Amino acid sequence: MIAAFIANRINAYVSGGMKPETAARFTMGELSAIYRETHFSRGTSGAFRTTPPPENLDFETAMKKADTAIAEIISKYPAPIKPRNIYRSSDAVKRAVAAGIGIKPFFAKSGDNDPTAYTTDLQQIAAMWNEGQRRFKACIRGRFLALGINRKPGKPDGLEAFYRIFPREILPVELQNLPYSYPCYVQTPSGGFHLYFKYKGPELKLRELAPSVDINEWQTTCPGSRREGGEYILYGELTEALPLYGLIVNAIEKARKEKEEHPKPRKKTTAQEKANTSGFEKMAEYARNPA
Repeated sequence: MIAAFIANRINAYVSGGMKPETAARFTMGELSAIYRETHFSRGTSGAFRTTPPPENLDFETAMKKADTAIAEIISKYPAPIKPRNIYRSSDAVKRAVAAGIGIKPFFAKSGDNDPTAYTTDLQQIAAMWNEGQRRFKACIRGRFLALGINRKPGKPDGLEAFYRIFPREILPVELQNLPYSYPCYVQTPSGGFHLYFKYKGPELKLRELAPSVDINEWQTTCPGSRREGGEYILYGELTEALPLYGLIVNAIEKARKEKEEHPKPRKKTTAQEKANTSGFEKMAEYARNPA
């Protein structure tokens, strides 16, 4: 059988120190030669003969079956992990600024959508830091897109959701063992992570790809920030972030179209909710104009 042939060959090559991807190329070349009848081996008599194929199939069918088998086998090997630098606190903030990302105090909400509210001036940032500011928002539009994989207790697991949308066997090796296989990501205090992709394309106009899988196009929590419960730790260099994969763009566009075609019905407001809202409005008005 082709699958067994490929598994035996790849495992033998890998055991000898070869990388799985290289072993797959060697195996595919050997199998191609067998089905083209240009591969020779010794028979039971010791004489050379044309190597018999593992399955009686035509060349095209055999190669398609081999592609599927190789993808499945390779996906079971851990992705190669490149040693990466780890940045915390102000060091991570500086790496973000060095990548051209402007930042501002996290809770200055009025400036969230105003690019001029963000700064890359290290003196201004140092002043904010010296004043005790430890949580920042980063403006990434036009440079990066951050895919937020949330893993909060009691909530849907964003990593499981991601791999339901994108089965591992169809993904490039950098995405097959997240987050460790990816060259640049930010670990969040809740156990999730932000994957940074280089992206300068048109706005994708979707905030959530799936439950607990967020799409951050404009701003996100800056690496190096700290909040109650932990810090945002930068692994790797932002300059090594990979371009946003077409398969992710396609999935986002598909999800956006489905949302537009099948919008969720608005929840009807009950009389009690209206009464509560009215009460809050009165409280707000009193706060603005106390008697």
